Amino acid sequence: MVGDLLPRFRQAKKTRIALGLLLLIGLPLANVFITLWKGKFNSFGLFWTVIGVTVFYVTERSDKENITPLLYALLAGFCVAVSVGAITPAVAGGLLFAVFVAYGFMPLFSMRRVVGHVFLLLLAVVASVSLWNGRQAFVYMEQPAKNLTERLDGVFPGANKLRTNENTYKFLTDLQKTIELVEESGLPYAILPDVPGYWAASEQLNPLPIDWAKNTELHNPKVMDRVIAAIEENRGKTAFIVQKFEAFPLRFGLRPLTHPEKFAVAVYVRRNFKKTIATECFEVYQ
Repeated sequence: MVGDLLPRFRQAKKTRIALGLLLLIGLPLANVFITLWKGKFNSFGLFWTVIGVTVFYVTERSDKENITPLLYALLAGFCVAVSVGAITPAVAGGLLFAVFVAYGFMPLFSMRRVVGHVFLLLLAVVASVSLWNGRQAFVYMEQPAKNLTERLDGVFPGANKLRTNENTYKFLTDLQKTIELVEESGLPYAILPDVPGYWAASEQLNPLPIDWAKNTELHNPKVMDRVIAAIEENRGKTAFIVQKFEAFPLRFGLRPLTHPEKFAVAVYVRRNFKKTIATECFEVYQ
């Protein structure tokens, strides 16, 4: 009698442990999927979850030599979070997610392989749906994908086959118009302060030592002074195209570019150079 009950007891114990592991794994995964669905990926939560998994393997498992991928993932998450503009491990989110799933499922597969396979398949389906919705509804620095109706072929260097919203399209087409007006004068041009991507595929080289002349990139006063000096060296030899509106919030509308604490270089040009051309979204100074 006892001999018959013992295997059942062990089987029930394995089932309880497997369900417990599912719960411990499922809650962080649910957090990942929900935040992906909402377009606000909780990378910090995932980072700390991987720390927890690492602590578990260090303290409870004998195969400590196998934690190297966990440590590399955590190191990558820490390194990418050391940033002025984006203090978050989100860039390493895929790596963190992969090691979490791999190491989180190891005990589960060793106990209940069928449950593990089913859960892994379900995980793939839910992850795909969440990511698809997040990618469609929350495009980085853009409106939802359904509103990206304007193609940038011939409008912005290197942007063929890309689409954007009406506000950004209006801004970039006006930039192209302004550049064409400047080219009629035969002068090279610089664009200030917030269109650094233009120079990646531009035929003309940027005459300034920085593509993104924004205070975020110019924390060091010596670097700021160098950029101002370069502008003065190009006085009379270069046309400075200055935005009227900020580029970052274009998805919401046209917000005037006015803040010296954010756009000191653009404000300097406005105050110290003569305006020669004005279009809807840009001004040209010489």
